[in-house]
Formats: sequence, C-alpha cells, structure tokens
Amino acid sequence: MPQFCAYGNRCLSDLFTRGMPEFLSCIRLEQVFLTKMPKDAVLRQLFGYDPMYEDLTENICEIVLADLIVHFCLKKPFAEEHPEQKDALRLQEIVRDMDLPGMKVLCGNVLKAIAGEYGEEEANLCSYFSQVACDIAVRLKCAADHGTLADFIIRKDF
Repeated sequence: MPQFCAYGNRCLSDLFTRGMPEFLSCIRLEQVFLTKMPKDAVLRQLFGYDPMYEDLTENICEIVLADLIVHFCLKKPFAEEHPEQKDALRLQEIVRDMDLPGMKVLCGNVLKAIAGEYGEEEANLCSYFSQVACDIAVRLKCAADHGTLADFIIRKDF
C-alpha cells in the first residue's frame, strides 16, 4: 500500500511492515498445505474434532496435521475413516515404548515425509510446522503415558 503512513506509531508501523506480510505468508503456506488434500477428508477430520469447527479459534492446520501424523504412524490413508479403538491400541504400544525425544524425531520425520509431497514448498512447510510437530509429539506421548490416546485420536462421526 504505497500511501501507508504510520504517523510515527511504532506499533502500527511494525504491524504493517512485519506482521501483515508474515501473517499473509503463513496463510499462504497453510493454504498450500490444506489444498493438497481432498476437501471432504479435511472437513471430515475437522468435523470429527469438533462439530462446531467453523467457530474454532484454533489453527485448523494443526488439527489436520495431527490427524495426518496419526494416520501416517498407523499406515492408514488419511482419506479413509477415522482411527478406531484397535488403531488407538496399536498406536499406544508404538508411542508408549518411545521416549519424548524419540517421539519428536518420529513426528518430525512424518512431517518431512508429508512435506516432501509438496515439491518446492517442502522446506517452507517443514520450517513452518516444525514446532507444531513437536507439540503433537508431546500430546501423543502424554496421552499414551496416561492411557488416553484413544480420546486424542478417535474422532466422532456426529
């Protein structure tokens, strides 16, 4: 916007010169990530997470990425139905036997494998989602250690 003037306000200037471009870059990467998947599969995952997903303030990409990581670990196609109780038990055994650093490596490797399908955006997606993958690893490990992994990965069909 060539006529932009912050009138000396550092907050407004910072928001416009740094915040907005970064925000738009993030939205672009999220769209690259989401549009590669079947829309109905993404919607099914979001609806299974919360039937009121349209009103969530959470980043929907994180929800979808967590499901992708779970599906990848289970060797189950993302576009298929949600994981079931037997899948949760299988994943529970895999995760329970790993330490947290191992889980972070596993989730990071899954992220790299997923991002590898995005060609030139691979490095950008890995960088953007790297902390999210670590957070997902912590949640999966914590849920497995406390016997609540099924609650974390089994989505409901309302």
